[in-house]
Order: sequence, then C-alpha cells, then structure tokens
Amino acid sequence: MALALFVLSVVLGFQLFRVLFPLAFVYSETAGSPAAGLLVMAVFAAGPLLAWAARRAGGPRVALGLALGGATAARVGVQLARPVPLWLAAVGVGLALAAWALQLPGLRKPRGGDAVALGFVLGSAIDAAARTAWWTWDPAWQDGILPLAVAAAFPVALAWLLPRAPVPAEGVGGGLGPLALGPFLALQVVFLHSPSFVASQAGVSLPVAAGAVLVGNALAAAAVLYRRALSRLDLAALGVAFVLVAAVRHVEGGIVLPWTVAGLALNAVLLSAALAGGGRAGFGRTALGAAGGSVLFVVLAFVYQAAYDLPIPFPNALVPPAAAALLALAALVGGARPRGLPAPRAGWLAALPLALLAVPAAIAAARASEVAPAAGPSFRVVSYNLHNGVTTVGQVDPEAMARVIEAQDPDVVILQEVARGWVTNGMMDLGEWMSARLGMPMRFGPAADRQFGNAILSRLPLDATGSGLLGRFGGTMDRGYVWAAVEVGGERVTVIGTHLAHRERDAPTRLRQIDGLLTAWGGAARTVLAGDMNALPASREVARFLDAGFVSVQDVLGLGELPTSWRDGTRIDYIFATPDLVLSRFARPFSRASDHLPLAVTVSVR
Repeated sequence: MALALFVLSVVLGFQLFRVLFPLAFVYSETAGSPAAGLLVMAVFAAGPLLAWAARRAGGPRVALGLALGGATAARVGVQLARPVPLWLAAVGVGLALAAWALQLPGLRKPRGGDAVALGFVLGSAIDAAARTAWWTWDPAWQDGILPLAVAAAFPVALAWLLPRAPVPAEGVGGGLGPLALGPFLALQVVFLHSPSFVASQAGVSLPVAAGAVLVGNALAAAAVLYRRALSRLDLAALGVAFVLVAAVRHVEGGIVLPWTVAGLALNAVLLSAALAGGGRAGFGRTALGAAGGSVLFVVLAFVYQAAYDLPIPFPNALVPPAAAALLALAALVGGARPRGLPAPRAGWLAALPLALLAVPAAIAAARASEVAPAAGPSFRVVSYNLHNGVTTVGQVDPEAMARVIEAQDPDVVILQEVARGWVTNGMMDLGEWMSARLGMPMRFGPAADRQFGNAILSRLPLDATGSGLLGRFGGTMDRGYVWAAVEVGGERVTVIGTHLAHRERDAPTRLRQIDGLLTAWGGAARTVLAGDMNALPASREVARFLDAGFVSVQDVLGLGELPTSWRDGTRIDYIFATPDLVLSRFARPFSRASDHLPLAVTVSVR
C-alpha cells in the first residue's frame, strides 16, 4: 500500500511538473529566463521544507494527508481552470514534492532505496503510457470527459489508498541521500522517460519510442527487484557505465532505443543505492536533502534548456553526463546495501510496464495515413509559427492551432517552433501530435537540437525530403531548414521551411543564415520558401530574398500592410515564391492560439 501510494504521488507530481514548466516559459518571455528559473527553484525548494513544517505541527499522517490532498485538489483545479494560472500549478507542484518527501522514510525503512526507485520506475511507466495515449498532449491541458476522468481518478485513488498505507513516525537513515533525486529526476524526466525525446532523437514514431521507454522501465524494475547485493566496486563500475551512456546523449538513430533502455535501468539502480545509507536521521535532514535534490533537478534542467536562450559558458551536452556523475557519486556515498524487495512477492511488478505496451500498440494501429495524390495543378500552403504549442498565456493548446490550420484546408503545412520534448512545452511532441491530428505525414528538420526545429506536413505525396543547419554564428542557438518536393500538375514543386535568429541585434547572423539557405536552394525553379524570418519588410534580410529572385506573396497580392504578430503588430513571417508560380487566395487569419499569425496561399504551376 505504501508503494502504491508513492506511485500515485509520482504520476501526480510528473503531471503537475508539465503544467508548471510551460507557464514558467511564458513568464520568462516577460520577466526573463533568470527570473523564471528562480521562481521554479523556489517552488521546488519550498515543497519538502513545507513537509518538514507540517510534519512537526500535525504529525506525519496529517501532514501527508494535507500534502497529497492539496496536490490532488490542485490537479483537479488545473483540469477545470481555463486559463490555468501560474500560482495554481506552483502550489500543486510544491505540495506534490512535499508528499514525496513525507513518504521517503516509510519506503526506505524496511527496504533501503529499492522501494523509492521502484516507485519512480512504476510511476514513470504509468505516466509515459498515459501521455502516449494522447500523443503526449497531457490530459491536464485538455477539455472533455476523458481528461476530466483522469483528474478525478486521483482523489478517488487517494481516498482508497491513504487510510491503508502506513506512515512512519520517525525519519530513517541516509540523511542527505535524497539529494540524489536531483540528478535522477533530471535524467529521468527530461530524457529517459520522455517518449517525445526518444522519438525525436531516434527518428522513430512516437509509439515505437514509447515502447522503448516501457521496455526500459520493465528492465529497471527487474534490475531493482532481482539484483544481488552491490559492493562499492560494483557501484563504481555502474557509475562509470552510466556516465559514458549519458555522455553520448547526442547520438541519433536506432541506437537511441537501447540507450534509453540501458539508461533507465542504470538510473533506477543508482538511485536505489544512493538512498540506502544506514542509520537513523531526523526528518529535518530528509526534508533538507529532498529540497536540495529538487533544486538541483531544476538547476540541471534549467541550464540544459536555457543554453538556447542565454550565453551559458559550456555546451549543454555536458549536463547529462554531469547529472550521471552526481548520481553515481551519491550511490557510492550511500554505499553497498542488501537486496531489496523479495522477488517472490513483488517480482510481478516488473511486468507492469510490459502490460502497458498495449497503449502505444493501440495508437499505432489507430493511426491512418491520409496522403492522396494531387487532384490538379494547384495546392494550398499554410505557414505557421506554433510557439512550441504554448499560447501566450502559457496554456499548452495545440488543438487551437490545429483548428486554425484546418480552416484553410491546406495541402502542405510549413511549421516553425516545433518542440518535440523540450521542457518549455511540457515535453510534448508537437510534431507527432500535429501530424496525427491533421492526418498528414511529417518531415522534421532539427535546428537547436532534435527536440526543436521546423516541419513540413503534407497530404500530397513527397518525391524527396531533406533538412540542414544554417549555423548559430552570433545567435544563441542553431537554426535550420527543412524541404520537400511535391508533384503538382505533373510538375515538381520544392517547398522549404525555415526559422531565422530571433534577436533584433542578430541581423548579421540572419544574413549569413540566409546566404546558407539560398546556397542550399540553388536557384531551383518552382519553389515556395516560408517561415519566421524575424525581419521587417524593409530590412536587408528581406531584400536578400528578393534579390535572389523570390517574390513576397503577401506584397505581390497587395496585402503587405497586414502584420503577422498580433502581440506587437509587426510583420516578420513570410511566404516567398519563385515568379514561375501563380499565387492566389492569400489569407492571414486572426487567432491568438500562438503569438504569430498563420499565412496561407494557393499555389498553381503555370
């Protein structure tokens, strides 16, 4: 019962994390990334410290009831509130972390760190399956009966489990061992247990990626349940192996799938060892360690993500191996410990993630391609910057954006700011979700990394596709492009999507990126080039496209005065085309789904 209650707490906490992060992302756009980072750190530190205060005032059972009851109420509130306020998500996360801290002693007392690690593994598996069922768009952000039922399941499960789960009266062992939660969560949440990250990094479909995550969780559960006692030499060897695995986080392709499986198992075993320290300790030390671990998680995740916006003095590729090294060190300090839960009683738990493989199998079977051959010499193009799928008030609402696109009845969709597992959009795979929602296969072009870039969706058959990087130069992140060739009216038309450096002072960087883009284009006839150029109509950047032979669709059709950003009234998004194409029916529909407005045009071959 104690383990089941902790699994419930883990799923609850992970869902609330993914509500808070996008809200903090939008907060950072006005207050700045450092301010947003400090705010999230304060929330994560406050939770375990609040647990210590509540435990002293009312005792462990009352404190746990208040923490879990409050977190559950916040989760239901998130489901009902539109828009979701930042304060509600912050309160929910703080209370969920308080509940984690309050349960650590009870789980650690009879079994070392095994039960804690197993709780995180099983919670991760359930969470990954639930996210996959909605193509990683968290139900917390959705309206409707089924998402509401997910929210309602938390108080129902809590009401049944809480009276039956034992709550310890004393803190037990390990002291500051909970600091290990920081690197563990950084690796688990941002990389290993995220189907979005695995799909984008491996270049596989979301169901395949989710399958790898669930198999990895099954192996992790078995590793915790069935392993023998570990010596310090064993732990050192496992730590070195984990650092090496984390150091190749940037690998791409099919190797990412076994990387994920091995990483999940190593992460769980090392956490278990880190929490296995012997001796008794007051709950104050446990709460302090959990607070420190929570802050460390935020620091690691923030540094990794902020490197794309702030001048971090080292590459963010160092964050995963650094987190792995910290966890390995914590495991060595925790020391060798006895075997965990008795396998004969609990061995079946390792099969739970495998049973959840039915979820990705079901969504894979339900997905159908709607590609159809071109009916005539014309096709409709939509270009749209999706702002990571996050609205300007911090809501993750790709459905609103999909409806705007759908209303234009497009044949080809060119998308920018397609986040596929970034913390800032709640680790949603926006590309896979939009492809499934619109019934159009996707071709993705990485930019900053394989979790952020440009995409082309098409209901027309694609003759060829490709992508490339345009360089960072003086900007804060790499930019890139994606292209595809479609056959329309017996002619081949090339479609290119891109997104250039975003700061005002980045004009020299944008010019160099445009030069690279034009070189890649190579002067091909019948080309449509669209995207967020982050440049005004009278700028040198736009002139560079025009000098290369393109025409601006919006200007040619006499609608150059229309802005493409409703927030500041500027025009920085464009559809360019070569003069050998016929352009008609330009539209710039108004919507506040994103901070950019979509552009649409019908393109015909001569």
